[in-house]
Amino acid sequence: ATTRSSNKGTPRTQDHSHKSTLLTRSQAAAIAMSLLTIVLASASYVRLLPVRSRVAVGCSRRAETATMNMRSRRASRQPTQFLEVQADGSDMWRASGAIEALERGGCGVLPTDVSYSFVAPLSSKDGTKRILALKGARGEKKPLSLLCRSLADVEEYTKGVTREGFKLLKSALPGPFTFIMPASASLPRGIYKDGARQWKRDTVGVRMPDDPVCLAVLEALDEPLLCSTVPTGEAGDQLACSYPLEGSESASWCTEVDFVLDGGPRPSDGSTVYDLSGDPADGLVLVREGLGRL
Repeated sequence: ATTRSSNKGTPRTQDHSHKSTLLTRSQAAAIAMSLLTIVLASASYVRLLPVRSRVAVGCSRRAETATMNMRSRRASRQPTQFLEVQADGSDMWRASGAIEALERGGCGVLPTDVSYSFVAPLSSKDGTKRILALKGARGEKKPLSLLCRSLADVEEYTKGVTREGFKLLKSALPGPFTFIMPASASLPRGIYKDGARQWKRDTVGVRMPDDPVCLAVLEALDEPLLCSTVPTGEAGDQLACSYPLEGSESASWCTEVDFVLDGGPRPSDGSTVYDLSGDPADGLVLVREGLGRL
């Protein structure tokens, strides 16, 4: 009798455990349904918001993110290096800090044969964006030029050069000229700022500066540099760091570059610009007169 009573009691214990398990699953299902209802209600509310409100919220969040990223970059950036070398480049060991900064993808100021220029490595998106930011609104309208160390670099990043065109480049470079030419596939195709394309490089202005300091820096790197002219100060000085650039958010461009390599006085008249990107039958098209004379 004791055995039968024990055997009858076992199924009742198992049934009780099974009911307890079913009750837990029911609770989980109820919770899931409640969460789903909340999510659907939130989605319906968002759809009812005016389109402008949703766009404003999205733009505000993107602006906050961009501001935080900019502050983070500035906080982690090293103080600007001010380096001096001889005009003939005879003591380029003093420029090691500038070369190291460029190898890290930085942005700085170099002397050239026609002016001082903001520079950044061709492959550095961050460095290129920093140059465009320094140039303000003007940077969006004027593409950056390419500083090359040799005609081999010019050939790599351009295309469609005729035999006559190559003879012209060979006779004029290095020198105070900028030649606008069709860009090859080796050149990065666009610059992006906040997700939007600023300008595309179907053409590119190429330079080979006849400046010992600039050429020494280019020889130490594995790639060309993108560049844009540093504007002169009110008194005509070329390295006037104490005034803000037009359209720039910074109080001084000196705080926004990694280095300034001072090689002494340089011309400030700019390069002579020719356009070779059109029909070869049109020949040379003069875009701007500068120091160069053919």
